Amino acid sequence: MKIPALKITVRWSDLDANMHLANASYVNFTSFTRTHFFTKIGISMKGFKKHQIGPIIFHENFSFFKEVLADGEVLVTFEILGLSESNNLFEFAHNFYDLQGNHLAKSYVVGSWIDFKTRKLADLPKEWSMAINKIKPKSCKIITKEILKTMPHKKNDIDIQELEIS
Repeated sequence: MKIPALKITVRWSDLDANMHLANASYVNFTSFTRTHFFTKIGISMKGFKKHQIGPIIFHENFSFFKEVLADGEVLVTFEILGLSESNNLFEFAHNFYDLQGNHLAKSYVVGSWIDFKTRKLADLPKEWSMAINKIKPKSCKIITKEILKTMPHKKNDIDIQELEIS
């Protein structure tokens, strides 16, 4: 099975002051790629509204290997690494390549689905879960909420009096 990839053209608005792809654009490109492939299997923005649920990201990190410049094109992959048994937790990877196959960056994502009304984690509609099951690779591992404990940063509330606010 081939790895799905989306070709994206880098626009002027995607650049930072150093004239290469801005960090925020990498996040936007991975989100756009996920949305593209979800839509292809029937999980669309219209469906988010209908079912009152949508994806949320708990953790996303990047490693950058080579800069992406203006007017370039990148291929962004969409790989399912892990899913919970009910498919409501997910672990994805996105790789960025130039058109010659040179590895430019990698993203690792952990997320879930949220109910718009209750603001709690949501189960997927059956048809969405079935659609995801059709595209998940054989190498896909089963994950649980324990994956959230492996995130590198932990919540740490503070007394705002400790801050020097400008």
